[in-house]
Amino acid sequence: YKCFRGIFQNILVKQLIIQRRLQNIQEFHSFSGQDTGEGLEAILGCVSSYTSQTQSLFMAPLVLGLLILYEQETRMPKNYDIRHSNLYYYLLFSVLIIVPQLIVNIFLLHTLEIVHGFKLYDYFTYCHFRFKSRIKKWMGDNRTIDRSIVNAWRSLDHQAFSSQFYFTITIITWGIVFLILGFTCMIKNAYIPFGDPALFYLIV
Repeated sequence: YKCFRGIFQNILVKQLIIQRRLQNIQEFHSFSGQDTGEGLEAILGCVSSYTSQTQSLFMAPLVLGLLILYEQETRMPKNYDIRHSNLYYYLLFSVLIIVPQLIVNIFLLHTLEIVHGFKLYDYFTYCHFRFKSRIKKWMGDNRTIDRSIVNAWRSLDHQAFSSQFYFTITIITWGIVFLILGFTCMIKNAYIPFGDPALFYLIV
């Protein structure tokens, strides 16, 4: 009886802690103006989508170059009925669109500041100041975080959208791209990696 009573009490205490945290988060949202789109979390959500789109803008020509280079191995253009000559038009378009898209993004960010009241320039200035005055060279090693932000956005704000942040997401994105291209090549060519004599040395 005491064993089950202790288990029930632990579960009840954990549920109360979770409910209290949710209540604190809701109070913080109502205080910081998250419901009206004026909170810092709204700014982080807007900036995170902008950074991912900007990164894909610069990566698209390189990915198309890989598709042109390994057209026979991936067979992706053939599956989508894309002629080989059209790939060069796609590559040229992805290069030419970079500068106009960046100019359009400048006006869109200014529009967000005016219409929704997002203080993007002030936030980026503050991020630049934090990066320049950081204690340790790698931002991830700094243990000081802004606890006024909801936990889901703290790690993103902690990186301060610095060059180290772009370096990290670029490495991760290229890893995913190469993984997809590698699996695509193996599947399309019916390649069995377990029969490769170099597999053991690659794993080691």
